[in-house]
Order: sequence, then structure tokens, then C-alpha cells
Amino acid sequence: MAALLNADLITPQRVLVALPFSGSLAEPARILSEGINAALYQRKAQNLPVPALITLDTEQITSASEILNYARQQRAELIIGPLKGNLIDQLAADPTLPIPVIAFNQTTNTNPNVYTIDLSSDQDIRQVVERAVIEGRKRFAIITPAANWGQKALTDYQQAILANEAEIATTLQYQSSEDLSAQVSQMLHTDLSKNRYTEIRQTLGQKIEFSDRPRRDIDAILITASAQDARSIKPMLAFHFAGDYPVY
Repeated sequence: MAALLNADLITPQRVLVALPFSGSLAEPARILSEGINAALYQRKAQNLPVPALITLDTEQITSASEILNYARQQRAELIIGPLKGNLIDQLAADPTLPIPVIAFNQTTNTNPNVYTIDLSSDQDIRQVVERAVIEGRKRFAIITPAANWGQKALTDYQQAILANEAEIATTLQYQSSEDLSAQVSQMLHTDLSKNRYTEIRQTLGQKIEFSDRPRRDIDAILITASAQDARSIKPMLAFHFAGDYPVY
């Protein structure tokens, strides 16, 4: 995208950040805002011009025209945002759009003054799977949450893996409210390993040497999860003797 932007667009004096700072998308908006501020801090450290930032909570408006009106009032020379697709579509549909817009989603409308950065999970998933296959991985275990967005991620993984002529060995749609260790153990078949040990010990009537072994028909693990869940799942893999598997 940077190649498309001229110097005037890259170094505006006033920038409007129009994101949903309240509501269900407040956390993504906060993360994006932190990224913008980090980029400005880097420019300042390099003695480059740093524009003034103005913010607008798009949860408090109903149309893109309100974004443009506020941008004019604040004399903004660039709009970063919005995040929601309907507002982006409205901006892109305006043939007289006076201010360049960097939006965080795709739009079906074409406008020379609208630049889009696709934050959709399916694009991330395609890139992750492609990278894993390039690195020689062909059989995957997939871990996603048992939620609607987790099911969407699993579907995207399945499509990307099929497109890259790889295979899915197993999947886990985990429940955060239940025992994660038991769920991971079941996916990796370490629970079956323990069961076999118990059966053999009972048959022989004596203690025998035993070590858990995870399944060997996978060569990488793909995880889509919330940050909190991922921090719990990752050490669980090592606990169940799958710490050597590459995790994406």
C-alpha cells in the first residue's frame, strides 16, 4: 500500500482516527490505536514530522457523512479507519471523497482515495498455512475455540489446507470453561497411551516402564485462540509431550 501513497498523504499535519472505541469492537480498536501511536513514536525518534491525532468513536455515529463532517471541522488531512464494513462502503461510494482514507476492511466499491488494509482472519490463516507448507509441514492438528468465530476459523483452515494439498490429522474445538489439559490430551491421544499402560499393568500385575507419547501422525499444530486461552494451551502441549511440534 505504501507505494500507492504520495508524500503529502504520508505526512499530513492532522490525522483523524475513526474507530469503534466503545462497544463490541473496542478491544480491536484499542490495539489498532496503540499501533498508530507506536508508529508515530518511531517517527518522532527518527526526527520525522509527527502529525496531530484526533479521535472519533464510530459507535457514536450512524453514517460515514458524520465522519467526513467531523474531519472537516477538525481540519484533518487523513482519516485512519473506520473498521466496520458499512461505513467503509459508504466512504468508498462517495465520488467526491475529499480526504484520503486508510480503512481496516475490504469494500466492494472502488475509490482512488480509499486504501484498505484487510484484517480478516481468513487472510491471516491462508498466509500461516502457506508458510507452514513452505517449511515442510503437511499434516496438521488444528485448535480453535468452540464458538461461532472459532468455527469460521476452522473452516478457513480446512479450505487453506486443502488448497495447499496438505492434510488435517485432527481438530480440537476447545471449551474454555472445561479442563483444557484433558481436551489437549484427548486430541494428542496421550489419554489413550495412559489407558494402554493401565491395561498392561493390570494384566501383568506389576509396574512397568512407561512414558506418555503423543500421536505421531501430525507434524505441526495450528492454533487460533484468544490471547488468554493461547497462554494456557501452549504449555499444555508441552505438558502432554508435544512441545517439539512446530506451533503456528
